[in-house]
Amino acid sequence: MSDSAERIARRLKLPHLRLTLALANTGQISAAARALNMSQPAASRMLAEIERLLGAPVCVRGPKGVELSETGLALAERARRILTELSEAGRDVVEISAGKAGTVYLGAVTAPAIDLVVPALQRLKSAHPTIEAHVEVGTSDTLVPRLLEGHLDFVIGRVPAHLDVSAFDIRPVQPEVVSLLVRADHPMAHESRLPLAALVDYEWVMQPAGTPLRRAMEYSFTSHGLAMPRTSLISTSFLVLLSMIWRSDAIAPVAEEAATLLAGERGMTRAIAALDLDERIEIMPYAMITRADRHLSPTAGLFYAEICALIERGRGFAPHAARRG
Repeated sequence: MSDSAERIARRLKLPHLRLTLALANTGQISAAARALNMSQPAASRMLAEIERLLGAPVCVRGPKGVELSETGLALAERARRILTELSEAGRDVVEISAGKAGTVYLGAVTAPAIDLVVPALQRLKSAHPTIEAHVEVGTSDTLVPRLLEGHLDFVIGRVPAHLDVSAFDIRPVQPEVVSLLVRADHPMAHESRLPLAALVDYEWVMQPAGTPLRRAMEYSFTSHGLAMPRTSLISTSFLVLLSMIWRSDAIAPVAEEAATLLAGERGMTRAIAALDLDERIEIMPYAMITRADRHLSPTAGLFYAEICALIERGRGFAPHAARRG
């Protein structure tokens, strides 16, 4: 480390990092000051102090607020990592000192949320009754960026194409299977070994373009030389999907785990049925995803290990699946 870099490292303080990160998040000095419970003049003075220390501007002021300079962006990214690690360190110490499991924050796409997260929590609760899981269910496009920002411990999903996979540790699971849900008295509900060609004239409920489930269906139709069927509703909401197929002859592709929970032999309702297809439709595998530069808290590690054990006993990981980014 050069003398200049060492001098900056010695003199930078946590309040400097918090202010830089608040500026990155808000784009305004006044909003950053409010977020840190300080006055705007005090925030301005601290900003000037940071810029003197760095010998470079942290932000550029404009008519609508401030934009971070290249120096400011670099400092904000480091600040985000440092403050996240300090928060995690505090969490680790509290959990270890208390001698009990604490809280885990995780994200999951729908299928593993049903098939893995709930069973893992039930299994852990018997040995660790104080464990608490905060679970965000959504698309990988929303969950994985929240992992990068430090809001989630790990994600069960897929790394979006626009993100650098080297930022993650990834353990892909075996491919996921698609089921097609309809209302129980749908004209095709009791047919056997249905080809996709028999379903193109019905309306469909689809996930948004670019999602793994949507891509799997597009590939299946085009590989059979079929045009995509008419899509009457596009939504990521499972409740909206169910409402639509219950009220119409629409068909909705979902993960097999979700279909089994609803319409299997021991499913939750007899109002919904899964169609019997003549061939298997697979989705690109989801994965256990953690940040490559961050260790898991004791509780998050416990939960992660339990989910991995469930995967090993069930679908299994893809061959040579353990991979560091």
